[in-house]
Amino acid sequence: MNPHPFKIVSKSQSAMDIDKQNALDEILQQEPVNACAVLVNGQIEFEYAKDKHQIEKLHTVNSITKSIISASLGLALQHEYITDLQTPLIDFFPDRELGDSFKQLTLRDLLMMNSGIDWKGNKPLVQSENWFNYILSRPVTEDIGPKMTYVCGNSHLLSAVIQKSSGINTAEFTDRYLFQPLHIRSYKWRADPQGVSTGGFGIEMTVYDLLKFGYLYLCNGVWEGVQLIDPNWIKESTVDRLPTDMGNQRYAYHWWVNPETKRLSSFYYAAGSGGQYIFIVPEKQIVCVFTCEYSRKEGVKPFTFFTRYILGAFDH
Repeated sequence: MNPHPFKIVSKSQSAMDIDKQNALDEILQQEPVNACAVLVNGQIEFEYAKDKHQIEKLHTVNSITKSIISASLGLALQHEYITDLQTPLIDFFPDRELGDSFKQLTLRDLLMMNSGIDWKGNKPLVQSENWFNYILSRPVTEDIGPKMTYVCGNSHLLSAVIQKSSGINTAEFTDRYLFQPLHIRSYKWRADPQGVSTGGFGIEMTVYDLLKFGYLYLCNGVWEGVQLIDPNWIKESTVDRLPTDMGNQRYAYHWWVNPETKRLSSFYYAAGSGGQYIFIVPEKQIVCVFTCEYSRKEGVKPFTFFTRYILGAFDH
């Protein structure tokens, strides 16, 4: 069975600028890039794989998981498991003892990474016996302010909310409302010790299935003629909302946003540590996926490859 609905264009027929195509191909061979695929107007115009297994194998996507959580939360709203992003976290866990600071947090705060939760990295979370309790034990800054602070605990709380509101764990919920309609059948999703699907990381997917997810967003939530995700959610969740500590990059609802500049078009993207990316450029009808094995420090390299060799390669 064809693992995806996209036509693969041969190198000689590709609309991609041939010089950029050759330069990118040569560079990727020297880098720890497992795979790269570029979809333009629904066709795969460029594809690179370190070896023949990289396209079909499951790749650990790290924080791309967060953008899938964003989609799942939108679906929970759409199917009326959740009523409002301004709903306080405490409303979903009335039997839990939450500190006063946590009582004020809303789903929107968590989505925008604007919760003010003091975070010491993911290691203490993963080593704890109860992830939910560990997150709730962290101090919260009283004056949050209009700034995004990257905290995986926010994403895990959102996963717990999806599970509590729907009655099934987030992986099962996402499978029902997103993965099955997209014909995504091969994936893995880690869970915490209490069985809550990890919200900030933990998903493994194939390159083509990552492309499908990106293409669904490019098409404003429509897949094979069916409106899977409300187009208003696609728009709301990918619009520039908060500044970040990553240069001019902005943050949305668990998506990153590159604002338009004199040099670059505007686009938004999902990003995972080590060089995992889904870039989406509505203006140019581009979806691009990278799966890599970079160090945390060098994980931004695919961003450079994308903006230098791919973003403008179809303008001629």
